[in-house]
Amino acid sequence: VEYLSLPLAQLYPRLLSELRDGTAGVDVLTLTDAELAYDLQQRGVWSNYLSPQASSLADFYKSHPAGYWTVTDIDPIGVMVNNRVVSDASPIGGYGDLLQPTWKGKVGIAESPGESQLAVWYALSTALGQGYWEQLSRHQPQLFDAPAAMLNQLSAGNIAVAANAPWSAARRYTGPGRALRLLLPPEGVAARFSA
Repeated sequence: VEYLSLPLAQLYPRLLSELRDGTAGVDVLTLTDAELAYDLQQRGVWSNYLSPQASSLADFYKSHPAGYWTVTDIDPIGVMVNNRVVSDASPIGGYGDLLQPTWKGKVGIAESPGESQLAVWYALSTALGQGYWEQLSRHQPQLFDAPAAMLNQLSAGNIAVAANAPWSAARRYTGPGRALRLLLPPEGVAARFSA
C-alpha cells in the first residue's frame, strides 16, 4: 500500500496531469474541497458505488446522481492566533482586527484551489464589504500553499495570525499549555466540505 499526502494546491494539478497521461494509480482519494470531487465526476474519473448507508444522508451531501462521492465532514474555518505574539494589549477578536497596522506582514493566508477559499472570500466580502480583501492586501499577508505550512509558521511565531485556519488542521495545535487558539469570529465562520 502506498500513501501520498500533498497540499491540495499540489495534489490536484498532479492528479489531473497523471489522468491526462494515463499514469494515475489512485484507488482512494480524499479531497478537502467537494467542488473538486464534483469536477472529477464531470471528467468521468469516479467509479460509481452506492453505499448501503447513503440513504441516511441528506441529498445535499451526495453527488448527483448518487454514488460518485459523499461529503465526509464539514470543517469550520476560523482565525487562529499565537498567544505568545498577540498580546492582551492588541487583541484580535475577528477578521476586522486583521486590518490594524500592528499586524502588517504578520497575517498568514493559506491558498486553496477549491471552494474553501471561495467560502472565506464570500463570507468576508458579505460581512465586511467588497473592499476588505484589498485593504488586507495592503498589510502584506504571507501566503502559504497549505494550511499545515501556515500553522507551522504560526506555531513557530513567524506570523501572529492565521486568517483562514480549518478546524481539522488547527485542532492539532490547540489545547492546554499550547500557545495557539482558534477564534470563531463574530463576522461569521466559513466551512469547507471534504469528500
